[in-house]
Amino acid sequence: MLVSGPAEIFDRRVNANHSLNADRNDNAQDTQAVYLSTNELKNKIDEFEEISKTGHPHLLWSEVKNKAGLILGCDADEITYTRNAPEDASIICNGLRLQRSDEVITKHARARRQYCLLARAAQPQRHRGQDLHALIRSAQENVERIGALSISHVACATGQILPIKTIGELAAPHGIWYFVDGAQAPGMLPVDVRDIGCHAYATAGHKRLLGPKGTGQLSVRRDALNTTDPPYGGGDSANGHWELISNGQFEWTCTAQRFEYGSIITFRLHNMPYGELQNLLTQHYQMRTRCIYEGGLDALRVSLHLYNSPAEAERVLEGVTAAKKL
Repeated sequence: MLVSGPAEIFDRRVNANHSLNADRNDNAQDTQAVYLSTNELKNKIDEFEEISKTGHPHLLWSEVKNKAGLILGCDADEITYTRNAPEDASIICNGLRLQRSDEVITKHARARRQYCLLARAAQPQRHRGQDLHALIRSAQENVERIGALSISHVACATGQILPIKTIGELAAPHGIWYFVDGAQAPGMLPVDVRDIGCHAYATAGHKRLLGPKGTGQLSVRRDALNTTDPPYGGGDSANGHWELISNGQFEWTCTAQRFEYGSIITFRLHNMPYGELQNLLTQHYQMRTRCIYEGGLDALRVSLHLYNSPAEAERVLEGVTAAKKL
């Protein structure tokens, strides 16, 4: 995060809300008031520190996922929050363990490109949503070669509702990985992912649920979690303690939380300890960064996210490039 103003602004705000009268410390009542005020400040800092790890209190996060589970017909630990349905598809495409010889039946050209480029399937098969009979016929004729199905719940162009439960019943006996793009369905139709029988179901909160953009949801069935690999990870993706430097230990959590990751960049330089690099970027390039000592990384983290401009991102590169030459 780039520094937006002098630290004195923060100091003035703290002093205005938690003034300590040092001239009257001999008064027991005032001393007690000072103690309580300091304790309140510490408790508030601890509260904000917990929230800052994820951007929200953990309890609120759990409550939101429980409510989302009611919408999709799944448990809270089977839900991952993402940006949108295309990102959901990207997560699944990157993680599926497909072979070059596998065929992937998709809903349209966009999904075909995802599987070709991300999952690297050799033989994607495209079928228009309107030609459902052709899709089923192809699946029955080539079932031994099919690695995955990617089908829309509701076609975005025509509003056609596909018989995704019937398709799931056809796929299940053959162990075909079944992904449903439900961007257009929740909020318009009842959704029960267990009844559908899919391994994963993607949706977007900004469509029929009338939420803001950036509120995607990906439901991954509990027994399918270990059949697709998370393409990215973060601290909350791990199951407890992790250590990447000394022994490479990193175990995915046993819930769909494993697929959630942050928009951050973590790095280090061979020629400079991470603490010195942080000081250099702060003093000469007006950047606020975070030292990452967790897991033995001893690195520096830059969280560009939303509030930094392209020019400020270039300043990060300029500062790191200069540090590499020292």
